[in-house]
Amino acid sequence: LTNMRNQTSGALPGEFANLTGMVEFSIGNNSISGSFPPDVCKGGRLQMFVVGMNNLSGLVPASLRTCDTLTHIDISSNKFTGDISQQFGVYPQLIKQT
Repeated sequence: LTNMRNQTSGALPGEFANLTGMVEFSIGNNSISGSFPPDVCKGGRLQMFVVGMNNLSGLVPASLRTCDTLTHIDISSNKFTGDISQQFGVYPQLIKQT
């Protein structure tokens, strides 16, 4: 799923987490708000998670911690809370982290 720089706004529907075959989730540089459904990596195939430059808040989804296929993550310029470095400091397969 790619929807970058399209001035998309509003909250994310929880149903998108049901896309168990999703490999890329890129919605950066929009006006998406609210929090993430907890099962964003439900299918275990997610490689790219790009949500930087939005208005997202709350905790980074816990399912990303167990997503061992993740190679790129961008959660910059949002309002996430919690210690993100502890969550993603143990991912040797990460190529890019912002």
